[in-house]
Amino acid sequence: LLGQAVARPTAPVEMGRDYLLLGRALVAEGRISEGVAALAQAAAFTPGRSAPHNALGNVLAQRGDYAAAITHYERAILCGDLALPNLAKIHNGLANAQYQVGDHEAAIRNYEQAIALDYKYARAYNGLGMVLRATGRYEAATEAFQKAISLENGYAAPYYGLGSIYSVTGRLAEAAQAYKSSIAREPDSALPYCSLAAIYQRQGREDEAAIQLNEAAKLIDREKAYNVACYAAIKGESAAALEWLDRAIRETPGIRSWIRRDPDFASLQALPRFQELTAPADESPA
Repeated sequence: LLGQAVARPTAPVEMGRDYLLLGRALVAEGRISEGVAALAQAAAFTPGRSAPHNALGNVLAQRGDYAAAITHYERAILCGDLALPNLAKIHNGLANAQYQVGDHEAAIRNYEQAIALDYKYARAYNGLGMVLRATGRYEAATEAFQKAISLENGYAAPYYGLGSIYSVTGRLAEAAQAYKSSIAREPDSALPYCSLAAIYQRQGREDEAAIQLNEAAKLIDREKAYNVACYAAIKGESAAALEWLDRAIRETPGIRSWIRRDPDFASLQALPRFQELTAPADESPA
C-alpha cells in the first residue's frame, strides 16, 4: 500500500514523506539496497529536510560506505531543521564515519560539537575517547571514557576503551578490572575476553588467559574483522591475524593508527607484513 501511495501524483513534500517511510520500512526488513534507493528519492523530493539525509547516513555507515555516509550527514546538518539533541546525534554519526576513514581531526571536532549540543551524550564522549586513543592522546582519552562511564554506567564500550588505555600505558591490573567491567555489561562481545587474556599473558597467568580465550571462541564467529584479528594474534596465530587485519584495515582504514599502538598486537609488531599494513602514509584525507 505504501508503494502504491508513493506512485500516486502528489506534492513533493508528501512524496518525500512517503519515500522516507518506505525507505525506513525496507531497511528494517533488511532490503538495504531498495531502502537506500527509496531514501535517495525522499532526499530528492525534499532537499531541505534533514531526515532523509540522516537516514541515508545511518544506513550507508552500517553498510561500510563511510564516504557516502559523511556526505549525507553533512547535508543533514546544513538543512538546519533539527532540534539540538537530534543535531547532536548527526554530528556523532558524522564523527563516527570520519573516524572510520581516518579523518581523525575532523572526527574530534564533530564529537566535540555533539557534546556541545548535548553535554550528557555518553556515546559522543566514548567516540571522542576512541579517536583520542587512536592518535596517542591517552590522558585526554581517559578523561573522555571516564566521562562516558559517569553518564551511562551500564554502557560497556567506555570500560573497554579505558582498559585499552591502561593496557597500552602498562597499568595491567587496572586494565584487567576495566575489561572485566566491560564483560559484565556486555558478555556477548568477544573483544574484552581477548584483551583480558592478553593482560593475563603479560602477567604470566597462562591458565587464566586460556579461560578467557575459550570464552572468546564461543563468540568469535560473529565478530568484526578487527576483533577476529585480535583473537588470532593473542592465540599466537600470526598468519591468520595478519589476514584479518588486512581485511579490517581495508574496511575501516581509520583504525590503522590504533592498531600500530594496540598492545594486543605486540606479537606481530616486528613482522614486515604488520609494518606494511599499519604504515601511516595516506591515512588521513587531504
